[in-house]
Amino acid sequence: MKNIQRRAATLVDLLLFEIAVNTFNGVFGSSHGRSYSHAKMAAQESITDTQKLLFGEACCSSDNMSAAAFALSLRYRLPDVIHAIANDSQRGELLQRQRVGICIDQGRLVGVSAG
Repeated sequence: MKNIQRRAATLVDLLLFEIAVNTFNGVFGSSHGRSYSHAKMAAQESITDTQKLLFGEACCSSDNMSAAAFALSLRYRLPDVIHAIANDSQRGELLQRQRVGICIDQGRLVGVSAG
């Protein structure tokens, strides 16, 4: 696999891991972008079709093209571990702490160098 393809697949893996770890019984339960009450009440939103296709959970909302892109992909395959995380209905409550960005001058504290 070419370097750019490997890097792109790694980014998709990371994105899907974030979706999987924040999915419980087919519901994407993370805080994210806009949330509308009708989508929350039905547990359907734009990521639902992709979850159904890749994770086998959730129901179809029929308005998401990312599911079509994954369905038509000839090369990308979801890692088994991400599928297992998304389908782990036995896990207890999860408190996920993450950092979206850091100040450059704090990089050393978390093992990141600016050079």
